[in-house]
Amino acid sequence: MPVEGATTTIHELQYSDAAKLIPLITTVFPKTSSIKILPFAPFNALIIIANPVTTQQIIDLVDQLDIPRGNRQIKLHTLQYASATTLAPLLSKIFADKIVAGKGEGKTATGSAVKIIAEPRLNALIIIADRLATDRVLQLIAKLDTVQGTSGETQLKLVPLENTSAKRMAVLLSKIFSDSVVAGKGEGKTAKASPVKIIEEERLNSLIIIAGRIEIEQILSLIKKLDVFQESGKIKSNFKLYHLKHAVAKDMAVLLKEVTGRITEVAR
Repeated sequence: MPVEGATTTIHELQYSDAAKLIPLITTVFPKTSSIKILPFAPFNALIIIANPVTTQQIIDLVDQLDIPRGNRQIKLHTLQYASATTLAPLLSKIFADKIVAGKGEGKTATGSAVKIIAEPRLNALIIIADRLATDRVLQLIAKLDTVQGTSGETQLKLVPLENTSAKRMAVLLSKIFSDSVVAGKGEGKTAKASPVKIIEEERLNSLIIIAGRIEIEQILSLIKKLDVFQESGKIKSNFKLYHLKHAVAKDMAVLLKEVTGRITEVAR
């Protein structure tokens, strides 16, 4: 039966097998009375029957998927809490060899080991990578896809460090800014209800911060003070957190800074 208001388009593929792409494409665009997508083997093409707007959306997605794959696989991962359009560019910065300027879909240069595409219709990520890289991406997604703050202004920010180990900094900042810390392997994991989560990213020696706008500003301000190079000793930044029982941290910091020049006060 003809689809009312629809056009029929034959879209040829260069690299991917049209028949193998059908399951993924129809997950994003399920077959309905107004959408039909069929493989056409003679041309290694897709026959798309839909209205012009939907047809173009399907072609846009197919073009992002139709790349030289080698041993890379395609995986669709649905998110529970985080926004796909927010996570895709963040993950691309971490895992992609080169980033191509685009509209936030996480596009990477041809030949890049990892490509991550946001699929807002399902709030999902499409990951194109080899098995090992896919597992690494999924492990990081599991840490990032957490319950968002009730204020609705939860943000994600990637912060590269120059002079400090991301692992050490994540642990320290989690102790300072988290309501409660869950024992882990140094990723800075926090309790489910905590408004701040800080995760180390060893690939870039960076921190991934999940927090509200005000908390992020406070964290960035503290990182700027801690991530410094100590010229006198020619060593990278080193620090230790001390809890005071009786003295006021601000007053103590002023006094010790006059003596050493290397004290940072945190009033929390």
